[in-house]
Amino acid sequence: MLNTEINKDSGAQNSPDELSQAAASDESAENEQSGEASAALGVSGRSDDRQDDGNTDKKSFAHTFFDVAELFIITLFIVLGVTSVFFRHSIVDGPSMMNTLTDGDHLIISDIFYEPKAGDIVVCYSDQLKKNIVKRVIATEGQTVVIKNNEVYVDSVKLNEDYVYIDNNRYRYQDGQWTVSDGCIFVMGDHRNNSTDSRSELVGEIDTRFVIGKVVMRLYPFSKFGSVD
Repeated sequence: MLNTEINKDSGAQNSPDELSQAAASDESAENEQSGEASAALGVSGRSDDRQDDGNTDKKSFAHTFFDVAELFIITLFIVLGVTSVFFRHSIVDGPSMMNTLTDGDHLIISDIFYEPKAGDIVVCYSDQLKKNIVKRVIATEGQTVVIKNNEVYVDSVKLNEDYVYIDNNRYRYQDGQWTVSDGCIFVMGDHRNNSTDSRSELVGEIDTRFVIGKVVMRLYPFSKFGSVD
């Protein structure tokens, strides 16, 4: 009788191996749940990190862009300020300097420490014409200019003027002789028979105080950008 009850109780309980397997199964399930939770947290963390990195990159780009824009604007104002002090802008009006310069050319001129000399291209104000004109300096004070047969002599020396343009369909330019007054210059256009300049009473010799500056370069058209001789 005792043996029978013991056997019944024994049949109702798990064996040690079964208990060990059940414990291992529970532990494995807990580990899987823990791993899944950790993985989920890890994925979520990496997503947040990537989002933070993206926002940081955008802020960094915007900051760099505004820094560059600010530097550009400051530099532009400095360049414009320096240019306005040391250089000026002038536009050719008319064909009188062909083929060296053409109508509409944009020029940069300078008068810093400048004294006109023969051969220079200058922008000057004509008191008679009441406007700025662009011409080439032929002679300075005290020199004598003689024009004969379309050739120019300064103090009896013939000028080698390979820059001169003559329109054969227009009139010949006049012969004559002029002695340049003190403090003045004698100017002519390179388009010799289509230029109102010191040969004409409408312009005459130019007082050096009316010389705005020497042409140092052509700014536009860009295809002709550079120095001008």
